[in-house]
Amino acid sequence: FASRAGRIARNTIEEAKEAESRPGARAISGSRVTLREGPSTRHAVLTVLLLGTPVFPVREDENWIRVRTAGGSVGWVHRSLIR
Repeated sequence: FASRAGRIARNTIEEAKEAESRPGARAISGSRVTLREGPSTRHAVLTVLLLGTPVFPVREDENWIRVRTAGGSVGWVHRSLIR
């Protein structure tokens, strides 16, 4: 448990540092938000993003935003779940 907690803490610190260093960073506003392969709920889930996770918009669609995470994952999140 301690090694997992340490790894999570390091990742959180790295994400926060990257968000501070890049203009245009936004944050996930839902408690558990799915990052999807495409801009609809029909697309596969790549991962789940937690509340406050920094994301960097890459492209915007009508209701969806393609984002990149600090860890390098790229996918789509519904516009209403990003602040």
